[in-house]
Amino acid sequence: MAFHLRHARWRDSYTLWVWHNEPSTLTQFASTSPVPWREHVDWLTEHVANPDTQLYIAEDHYQPVGMIRFDTSDGWETASVSYTVARESRGREYGRLLLTEGVRELLKRVYQPHLCATVKLDNAASHACFAAAGWRRDSVAAAGLVSWHLSLKGSYEQNPS
Repeated sequence: MAFHLRHARWRDSYTLWVWHNEPSTLTQFASTSPVPWREHVDWLTEHVANPDTQLYIAEDHYQPVGMIRFDTSDGWETASVSYTVARESRGREYGRLLLTEGVRELLKRVYQPHLCATVKLDNAASHACFAAAGWRRDSVAAAGLVSWHLSLKGSYEQNPS
């Protein structure tokens, strides 16, 4: 099996923690401080069991290459998206694959939400991934953030990226 997504499990905790705390990944978060292990364990415990979160691990030939997470607070009318590609897997189209395949996987569980993501203005790689996956870029916010949106109301499956 080549590239595929699966639900995150407890055994992914260390890998997710390492990915999150990788220095170049940290620069893309609002808080650029490393997350302590205990805090990460609490976060993962909450999110893996939360029906308002869909957290997937991407694997290529059974090797983890990244993660994508969808969160909602309104019953899946809208959802925010966050993804990370493992440092050693960057530059191989995994960001675009995470976005397109993540959306396909999400649509198996929820009905056509409106998706949004916020990306730092200087994160050229993520901007390229969102554009290649068919997302719409909005204006730049005052804090140097860019919003990306994907409306799934009847359009995504007809025009997959």
